[in-house]
Amino acid sequence: MKIAALVFSPAGKTRETAARFEKTANRKGFQVTTIDWTGSKRVFREGRRKEFLEREIPEHDILCVFSPVYVHHLSCVVQELLSALPKPGGKWGPYAVPVVTFGGGSSGDALLEAAKILIKTKRTVMAALKVEAEHCITRIKPILTKINAGKPGEDLDPVLEKLADHLRASEGSGQIDTKTVLARLRYQSKSARLKNRFIFREKFWQRYIYPKLGIDRALCIACGACAKQCPVRCLEMETDGPVLTGTQKRCIHCAGCVMACPTGALRFRADWEHWNRVVDRLAKGQSPLYTEEKPNTALFTF
Repeated sequence: MKIAALVFSPAGKTRETAARFEKTANRKGFQVTTIDWTGSKRVFREGRRKEFLEREIPEHDILCVFSPVYVHHLSCVVQELLSALPKPGGKWGPYAVPVVTFGGGSSGDALLEAAKILIKTKRTVMAALKVEAEHCITRIKPILTKINAGKPGEDLDPVLEKLADHLRASEGSGQIDTKTVLARLRYQSKSARLKNRFIFREKFWQRYIYPKLGIDRALCIACGACAKQCPVRCLEMETDGPVLTGTQKRCIHCAGCVMACPTGALRFRADWEHWNRVVDRLAKGQSPLYTEEKPNTALFTF
């Protein structure tokens, strides 16, 4: 049985989760091919999503989609890519499994959103998995409190074992009821879903709430490390260093470029005292951004 794993991983934790799943599934007798489209020029610069999918995704029975959660939602760039998926048929099987990683106290509606898109593309969702992972923004040095440091940990391995066993046992088991899938993935409370819909709008937060990226030309050595690291290609190198391209509104604040810069030339401009208070309250479950959900890492099977 063949699995194609489609991975978007700005901070690396989603990629780590996918790699651990690939190892587990291969041991169970599956043939897993991983397609990491993080930073794809064809997708982010040229917008040729459907062409990328048709060319890069190999023959498979099951399509697994790995994505981080941003502001309680499935990453908007992942939503756009999945919406361009051609319908299954021929070398592409009809089954799908969404997997999301989250670090901010809530996976929000991400799994539900992924399932809806996959169902709309005529796929059958066999299972869904949410994985607690280290919050990428807390890697930045001015942030003192770390959220989910060291996660995902060893406790993920038995969950991945159960997922692989379920996929093997469910092979050819028949049609799965779409209503059951969507009902199971509405695990958030009504108040949390209202927050997700009206307050936590990802593109709005990325553009207006999160700190803005600044470049100190005096420190920049034009090495290009930041542009290579950017998962959505919103940095482009010129002779005197990086510039934000016309796609700068795509910046997803993963902090990859900041972490990659060897001289500290790239920084987020922000009131760090304020953001440290926000993150500290979030880590303690006291922030309005926090939506309690247990267990944090959970597998849903259908």
